[in-house]
Amino acid sequence: MQAIKHILTPESKEISIILPDNFVHEELEIIILPVRDIEKKSEKSQYKSQRGKLSKAEAEKMLSYVEQSRKEWQ
Repeated sequence: MQAIKHILTPESKEISIILPDNFVHEELEIIILPVRDIEKKSEKSQYKSQRGKLSKAEAEKMLSYVEQSRKEWQ
């Protein structure tokens, strides 16, 4: 099943949706819900739950890779 999710702040009461070709002639369910601050906070807390998952050696290796990549951009 293919799904599309967009979070936007409308400037008026109307929005326009452009569908992928494979959605044409299909029955679709369109749900519009306001995003609440609670949901935004829970997304941020997901990152906190990952704290400590990498070993120190893995974290240092990743940091070294990121630093090297940044040097290549310059």
